[in-house]
Amino acid sequence: MRAKNVDSSTEFLPCFTIRPLYHQLLYVLSLFVGLRRAAVLISVGSYFLLGILVFAWCQRYVPSYGAAAFCGVLVLTTPVTLLGRSTLPDALFTLLAMSALFLIFEVEKLLPGLLLLLVSTFVRTDNVVLVLPVLTVLWFTTRLEFWKAALLGLMSVLSVVLINRFAGDYGPAMLYYRNFSGKPSFPADMNLRMSVRVYVSGFRFGIRRMLVSPLLAFVLLGLVGLCRKSRLLLISAISTTYAVLHFVTLPNWEDRWFVITYRSLALSSICVESTAPVSTSPPSLHPADIS
Repeated sequence: MRAKNVDSSTEFLPCFTIRPLYHQLLYVLSLFVGLRRAAVLISVGSYFLLGILVFAWCQRYVPSYGAAAFCGVLVLTTPVTLLGRSTLPDALFTLLAMSALFLIFEVEKLLPGLLLLLVSTFVRTDNVVLVLPVLTVLWFTTRLEFWKAALLGLMSVLSVVLINRFAGDYGPAMLYYRNFSGKPSFPADMNLRMSVRVYVSGFRFGIRRMLVSPLLAFVLLGLVGLCRKSRLLLISAISTTYAVLHFVTLPNWEDRWFVITYRSLALSSICVESTAPVSTSPPSLHPADIS
Protein backbone atom coordinates (compact mmCIF):
# COMPACT_ATOMS: atom_id res chain seq x y z
CA MET A 1 0.00 0.00 0.00
CA ARG A 2 2.80 2.45 0.88
CA ALA A 3 4.56 1.71 -2.40
CA LYS A 4 1.42 2.48 -4.41
CA ASN A 5 -0.09 5.31 -2.39
CA VAL A 6 1.94 8.44 -1.64
CA ASP A 7 -0.42 9.46 1.18
CA SER A 8 0.14 6.16 2.95
CA SER A 9 3.89 6.51 2.58
CA THR A 10 3.85 10.08 3.91
CA GLU A 11 1.73 9.15 6.91
CA PHE A 12 4.16 6.39 7.82
CA LEU A 13 7.25 8.67 7.87
CA PRO A 14 6.75 10.03 11.44
CA CYS A 15 7.28 6.49 12.72
CA PHE A 16 10.91 6.80 11.63
CA THR A 17 11.74 10.50 11.86
CA ILE A 18 12.32 10.16 15.60
CA ARG A 19 15.97 9.27 14.77
CA PRO A 20 17.26 12.65 13.53
CA LEU A 21 21.01 12.11 13.95
CA TYR A 22 20.93 8.75 12.19
CA HIS A 23 18.95 10.20 9.30
CA GLN A 24 21.32 13.14 8.89
CA LEU A 25 24.33 10.82 8.81
CA LEU A 26 22.50 8.58 6.36
CA TYR A 27 21.74 11.58 4.13
CA VAL A 28 25.33 12.85 4.13
CA LEU A 29 26.80 9.45 3.28
CA SER A 30 24.15 8.88 0.59
CA LEU A 31 25.52 11.88 -1.30
CA PHE A 32 28.73 9.91 -1.88
CA VAL A 33 27.75 6.23 -2.02
CA GLY A 34 23.98 6.18 -2.49
CA LEU A 35 21.21 5.57 0.03
CA ARG A 36 21.31 1.76 0.18
CA ARG A 37 25.10 1.59 0.51
CA ALA A 38 25.07 4.37 3.08
CA ALA A 39 22.73 2.36 5.33
CA VAL A 40 24.90 -0.74 4.93
CA LEU A 41 28.07 1.25 5.58
CA ILE A 42 26.76 2.68 8.86
CA SER A 43 25.71 -0.73 10.17
CA VAL A 44 28.80 -2.63 9.05
CA GLY A 45 31.16 0.16 10.16
CA SER A 46 29.54 0.33 13.60
CA TYR A 47 29.69 -3.47 13.89
CA PHE A 48 33.41 -3.42 13.03
CA LEU A 49 34.16 -0.62 15.51
CA LEU A 50 32.22 -2.45 18.22
CA GLY A 51 34.54 -5.40 17.76
CA ILE A 52 37.57 -3.13 18.16
CA LEU A 53 36.07 -1.58 21.29
CA VAL A 54 35.45 -5.00 22.87
CA PHE A 55 39.00 -6.09 22.01
CA ALA A 56 40.50 -2.95 23.55
CA TRP A 57 38.31 -3.35 26.64
CA CYS A 58 39.29 -7.01 27.16
CA GLN A 59 42.96 -6.25 26.52
CA ARG A 60 43.03 -4.18 29.71
CA TYR A 61 42.45 -7.38 31.72
CA VAL A 62 43.66 -10.35 29.71
CA PRO A 63 46.52 -10.99 27.23
CA SER A 64 46.01 -10.00 23.62
CA TYR A 65 45.46 -13.54 22.39
CA GLY A 66 42.74 -14.11 25.01
CA ALA A 67 41.10 -10.80 24.17
CA ALA A 68 41.18 -11.62 20.45
CA ALA A 69 39.64 -15.08 21.01
CA PHE A 70 36.89 -13.74 23.26
CA CYS A 71 36.15 -10.84 20.94
CA GLY A 72 36.04 -13.15 17.91
CA VAL A 73 33.47 -15.42 19.55
CA LEU A 74 31.37 -12.53 20.87
CA VAL A 75 31.08 -10.70 17.53
CA LEU A 76 29.93 -13.92 15.87
CA THR A 77 27.03 -14.52 18.26
CA THR A 78 23.60 -14.17 16.67
CA PRO A 79 22.39 -11.00 18.48
CA VAL A 80 25.58 -9.13 17.60
CA THR A 81 25.75 -10.21 13.95
CA LEU A 82 22.17 -8.99 13.52
CA LEU A 83 23.43 -5.45 14.05
CA GLY A 84 25.81 -5.67 11.10
CA ARG A 85 23.23 -7.32 8.86
CA SER A 86 20.41 -4.83 9.33
CA THR A 87 19.99 -1.34 7.87
CA LEU A 88 18.69 0.10 11.13
CA PRO A 89 20.25 2.53 13.64
CA ASP A 90 20.74 -0.16 16.31
CA ALA A 91 24.41 -0.81 15.48
CA LEU A 92 25.27 2.89 15.64
CA PHE A 93 23.33 3.31 18.89
CA THR A 94 25.06 0.32 20.49
CA LEU A 95 28.46 1.64 19.42
CA LEU A 96 27.81 5.09 20.91
CA ALA A 97 26.28 3.71 24.12
CA MET A 98 29.06 1.15 24.73
CA SER A 99 31.71 3.78 23.98
CA ALA A 100 30.07 6.14 26.45
CA LEU A 101 30.05 3.48 29.19
CA PHE A 102 33.69 2.71 28.42
CA LEU A 103 34.68 6.36 28.73
CA ILE A 104 32.66 7.03 31.88
CA PHE A 105 33.34 3.93 33.95
CA GLU A 106 36.47 2.32 32.51
CA VAL A 107 38.82 5.18 31.66
CA GLU A 108 36.96 7.75 33.81
CA LYS A 109 36.54 10.39 31.11
CA LEU A 110 33.30 11.81 32.44
CA LEU A 111 32.69 14.78 30.13
CA PRO A 112 33.24 13.09 26.74
CA GLY A 113 31.40 10.01 27.96
CA LEU A 114 28.32 11.97 29.01
CA LEU A 115 28.32 13.97 25.79
CA LEU A 116 28.45 10.76 23.76
CA LEU A 117 25.68 9.24 25.85
CA LEU A 118 23.40 12.26 25.40
CA VAL A 119 24.14 12.43 21.67
CA SER A 120 23.09 8.78 21.29
CA THR A 121 19.57 9.84 22.33
CA PHE A 122 19.27 11.50 18.90
CA VAL A 123 20.11 8.18 17.24
CA ARG A 124 17.47 6.23 19.16
CA THR A 125 15.18 8.02 21.59
CA ASP A 126 14.69 4.97 23.82
CA ASN A 127 18.28 5.58 24.95
CA VAL A 128 16.75 7.79 27.64
CA VAL A 129 16.20 4.64 29.75
CA LEU A 130 19.99 4.14 29.67
CA VAL A 131 20.86 7.77 30.42
CA LEU A 132 18.80 7.89 33.60
CA PRO A 133 20.44 4.86 35.34
CA VAL A 134 23.90 6.14 34.39
CA LEU A 135 23.18 9.56 35.90
CA THR A 136 21.73 7.94 39.02
CA VAL A 137 24.87 5.86 39.53
CA LEU A 138 27.14 8.86 38.95
CA TRP A 139 25.21 10.86 41.55
CA PHE A 140 25.13 7.96 44.02
CA THR A 141 28.91 7.46 43.71
CA THR A 142 29.43 11.26 44.14
CA ARG A 143 31.03 11.62 40.73
CA LEU A 144 28.28 14.05 39.75
CA GLU A 145 26.42 16.56 41.87
CA PHE A 146 22.68 16.07 42.23
CA TRP A 147 21.68 19.25 40.41
CA LYS A 148 23.95 18.39 37.49
CA ALA A 149 22.58 14.84 37.25
CA ALA A 150 19.01 16.15 37.50
CA LEU A 151 19.65 18.79 34.82
CA LEU A 152 21.19 16.28 32.41
CA GLY A 153 18.33 13.85 33.05
CA LEU A 154 15.80 16.58 32.36
CA MET A 155 17.64 17.51 29.17
CA SER A 156 17.53 13.93 27.92
CA VAL A 157 13.81 13.60 28.66
CA LEU A 158 13.02 16.96 27.03
CA SER A 159 15.08 15.93 24.00
CA VAL A 160 12.87 12.89 23.53
CA VAL A 161 9.71 14.97 23.97
CA LEU A 162 10.87 17.58 21.44
CA ILE A 163 12.00 14.98 18.92
CA ASN A 164 8.63 13.22 19.11
CA ARG A 165 6.81 16.54 18.93
CA PHE A 166 8.55 17.86 15.82
CA ALA A 167 8.61 14.45 14.15
CA GLY A 168 4.83 14.18 14.45
CA ASP A 169 4.99 10.92 16.41
CA TYR A 170 1.61 9.18 16.82
CA GLY A 171 2.14 8.29 20.48
CA PRO A 172 2.44 5.08 22.51
CA ALA A 173 -0.84 3.59 21.25
CA MET A 174 0.48 3.48 17.68
CA LEU A 175 3.83 2.15 18.93
CA TYR A 176 2.08 -0.73 20.67
CA TYR A 177 -0.10 -1.39 17.63
CA ARG A 178 2.96 -1.61 15.36
CA ASN A 179 4.74 -3.96 17.77
CA PHE A 180 1.89 -6.31 18.64
CA SER A 181 -0.85 -6.01 16.00
CA GLY A 182 0.48 -5.12 12.56
CA LYS A 183 1.75 -2.43 10.22
CA PRO A 184 -0.89 0.26 9.59
CA SER A 185 -1.41 1.52 6.04
CA PHE A 186 -2.80 4.91 7.09
CA PRO A 187 -1.66 5.52 10.70
CA ALA A 188 -2.82 9.16 10.79
CA ASP A 189 -6.41 8.05 10.19
CA MET A 190 -6.47 5.51 13.01
CA ASN A 191 -7.97 6.34 16.40
CA LEU A 192 -6.12 4.09 18.85
CA ARG A 193 -6.28 4.07 22.62
CA MET A 194 -4.05 2.54 25.24
CA SER A 195 -5.56 0.16 27.74
CA VAL A 196 -4.45 -2.23 30.45
CA ARG A 197 -5.64 -5.14 28.32
CA VAL A 198 -3.41 -4.11 25.42
CA TYR A 199 -0.40 -3.76 27.74
CA VAL A 200 -0.96 -7.13 29.43
CA SER A 201 -1.37 -8.85 26.07
CA GLY A 202 1.85 -7.26 24.82
CA PHE A 203 3.64 -8.16 28.06
CA ARG A 204 2.77 -11.83 27.67
CA PHE A 205 3.93 -11.75 24.06
CA GLY A 206 7.22 -10.13 25.11
CA ILE A 207 7.84 -12.71 27.84
CA ARG A 208 7.46 -15.53 25.32
CA ARG A 209 9.95 -13.86 22.98
CA MET A 210 12.36 -13.27 25.85
CA LEU A 211 12.34 -16.94 26.84
CA VAL A 212 13.40 -18.07 23.35
CA SER A 213 16.10 -15.38 23.07
CA PRO A 214 19.81 -15.89 23.93
CA LEU A 215 19.29 -13.92 27.16
CA LEU A 216 19.83 -16.91 29.47
CA ALA A 217 23.27 -17.67 28.02
CA PHE A 218 24.43 -14.09 28.59
CA VAL A 219 22.90 -14.04 32.09
CA LEU A 220 25.04 -17.08 32.92
CA LEU A 221 28.10 -15.16 31.73
CA GLY A 222 27.02 -12.28 33.95
CA LEU A 223 26.79 -14.68 36.92
CA VAL A 224 30.37 -15.77 36.20
CA GLY A 225 31.42 -12.13 36.44
CA LEU A 226 29.44 -11.78 39.67
CA CYS A 227 31.17 -14.78 41.24
CA ARG A 228 34.58 -13.47 40.16
CA LYS A 229 33.75 -9.95 41.38
CA SER A 230 34.31 -8.41 37.97
CA ARG A 231 35.19 -4.75 37.56
CA LEU A 232 32.26 -4.49 35.15
CA LEU A 233 29.57 -5.42 37.66
CA LEU A 234 28.43 -1.81 37.83
CA ILE A 235 28.14 -1.56 34.05
CA SER A 236 26.30 -4.89 33.97
CA ALA A 237 23.86 -3.58 36.57
CA ILE A 238 23.28 -0.41 34.54
CA SER A 239 22.72 -2.27 31.27
CA THR A 240 20.40 -4.74 33.02
CA THR A 241 18.41 -1.83 34.46
CA TYR A 242 18.21 -0.41 30.94
CA ALA A 243 16.80 -3.72 29.68
CA VAL A 244 14.23 -3.87 32.48
CA LEU A 245 13.09 -0.27 32.00
CA HIS A 246 12.96 -0.72 28.22
CA PHE A 247 10.90 -3.90 28.53
CA VAL A 248 8.52 -2.43 31.09
CA THR A 249 7.97 0.60 28.84
CA LEU A 250 7.59 -1.43 25.66
CA PRO A 251 7.12 -5.13 26.53
CA ASN A 252 8.54 -6.54 23.34
CA TRP A 253 11.86 -8.40 23.16
CA GLU A 254 13.91 -7.62 20.07
CA ASP A 255 17.50 -8.82 20.43
CA ARG A 256 18.83 -5.83 18.50
CA TRP A 257 17.54 -3.51 21.25
CA PHE A 258 19.40 -5.32 24.01
CA VAL A 259 22.83 -6.06 22.52
CA ILE A 260 24.31 -3.53 24.93
CA THR A 261 23.01 -5.69 27.81
CA TYR A 262 24.28 -8.89 26.20
CA ARG A 263 27.73 -7.41 25.66
CA SER A 264 28.02 -5.95 29.14
CA LEU A 265 27.13 -9.27 30.76
CA ALA A 266 29.59 -11.12 28.54
CA LEU A 267 32.40 -8.64 29.19
CA SER A 268 31.92 -8.95 32.95
CA SER A 269 32.89 -12.62 32.76
CA ILE A 270 36.35 -11.88 31.40
CA CYS A 271 37.20 -8.36 32.55
CA VAL A 272 38.43 -9.38 36.00
CA GLU A 273 41.52 -7.98 37.62
CA SER A 274 44.19 -10.49 38.51
CA THR A 275 44.60 -11.15 42.22
CA ALA A 276 48.21 -12.26 41.88
CA PRO A 277 50.58 -9.91 43.70
CA VAL A 278 52.73 -7.78 41.45
CA SER A 279 56.15 -6.82 42.80
CA THR A 280 57.17 -3.25 42.10
CA SER A 281 60.55 -3.37 43.87
CA PRO A 282 63.77 -4.14 41.95
CA PRO A 283 65.36 -7.57 42.40
CA SER A 284 67.80 -8.01 45.24
CA LEU A 285 71.49 -7.72 44.40
CA HIS A 286 72.88 -9.09 47.67
CA PRO A 287 76.28 -10.74 47.18
CA ALA A 288 74.99 -13.94 48.70
CA ASP A 289 72.19 -14.07 46.14
CA ILE A 290 74.63 -13.47 43.27
CA SER A 291 76.94 -16.25 44.41
